[in-house]
Amino acid sequence: MGEMNVILLPEFIRCLTNGYSDIRIIAAESLGALSRNARPAVPALVKALRNPVPSMRKAASDALTHLVTSPDDWVPTFGVLLQDSRTRAETCDSLFILNPGGEKTAAMLTEVFATATESEQQQVLYLLERIGPQARPAMPTLIAVLSNSDNEIRYLAVRVLKAIGPEARAAIPALTERLKDENDLVANAATKAIKTIDSPTDATK
Repeated sequence: MGEMNVILLPEFIRCLTNGYSDIRIIAAESLGALSRNARPAVPALVKALRNPVPSMRKAASDALTHLVTSPDDWVPTFGVLLQDSRTRAETCDSLFILNPGGEKTAAMLTEVFATATESEQQQVLYLLERIGPQARPAMPTLIAVLSNSDNEIRYLAVRVLKAIGPEARAAIPALTERLKDENDLVANAATKAIKTIDSPTDATK
């Protein structure tokens, strides 16, 4: 049965654009079941994230979690969707389900930060925090964001810098300014971030 499904791979991909939503959803689920054998379907599944039917977008997103090992391998594909305001939020949701990725993913997320809405910026910061030390490409943006007027954005930026760890030493002057932040949550997070960044032997506390 597995071999038969692999043979039907082109047909499953074609069905992602079928006029009937039930058929599109079944096709996406079938592709997800094929796991890495269905990697040629990734571009079509990513495109399906634009579908107006929520259940179809979910099916496509679920399938991608079985096909994509790291977002780093698909930066051009995900990057196009992140640049499009119509698909940015859905793409961020999909990235949450996948492995965090590395520097390439961090750079891709950083590129869309400035044009993202406030809620989308929060999503981007959460994703960068998951990436951890390899989120280094986001450093200039994160340092700039520490002076953002939104408390939540500042707080999340501090958390990302803490997750980057000792390699975020360039951010210490800006973090020191946040020790006097009017928001206690931000100030406390800055204290913890500086301690972590200044402790190269243990960046987990």
